[in-house]
Amino acid sequence: TVVACHTLLLSRMHEDFPTLRWGFIEASCEWIPWIYREASRRFTGEGRPFPVDAFREFGIYVTCQTDEDLPYVLKYAGEHSLVIGTDYGHFDPSSEVDAITIFRQNRTSQKSPRSASCTTIRKPCTTCSQLATERKATHRRSHGPRFSLTGSEHC
Repeated sequence: TVVACHTLLLSRMHEDFPTLRWGFIEASCEWIPWIYREASRRFTGEGRPFPVDAFREFGIYVTCQTDEDLPYVLKYAGEHSLVIGTDYGHFDPSSEVDAITIFRQNRTSQKSPRSASCTTIRKPCTTCSQLATERKATHRRSHGPRFSLTGSEHC
């Protein structure tokens, strides 16, 4: 994943397909600063200007996890290139269904104005809250209480 993203940044693929979007999923995101700096150095060595918001300009999206240093990563990825995976069909660290809640908690506990979440995140509506409760109960019956599942597709 990291090498593929690095190769994509160095290529001219975005010039040939300017509206194509790329997603690097289930790979965490703390590798972004290294990729950004490395690509920037290579662009400079070739005499090409490297875009400040390269991930957005090249249509690259990367999933992040709630326990990553997102304020640091955002300096390189930009605030429009990180996505969260909350509804994968299997359990792993990148499939945190509670991610929005965790980002909100992180935002209020961090001093940085550029915290890990967008300021437009809204509270789930009543329908979503009810669906979340139902899904959580169903999930716990299937997998036991150690897993948490609270998201929904409604809003």
